[in-house]
Amino acid sequence: SEVYAYRFVNRIVKEFDYLVDLHTASFGRINSYYIRADMENPVTRQMALLQNAEIVVNNAGTDGTLRGAAGMMGIHAITLELGNPHTFQKNYI
Repeated sequence: SEVYAYRFVNRIVKEFDYLVDLHTASFGRINSYYIRADMENPVTRQMALLQNAEIVVNNAGTDGTLRGAAGMMGIHAITLELGNPHTFQKNYI
């Protein structure tokens, strides 16, 4: 999995200007619509606020996540959390 993650980040993600990492809830949970973003960065802040989410969590994302890896490469990135796991929810899509 480390090789896959390395190749994905270094062959694909590094070409991005922006990243919106989409997530759903874990099993047994339902997410409120929220965003995790580095709100200290003006561009990333704007990306987060434009989502009109119920909650915005200020988090730099340096914790080994895809958003964190993108941020360390200078790519503006947010994580969007919404909905139930393994379900296509047309109203959210």
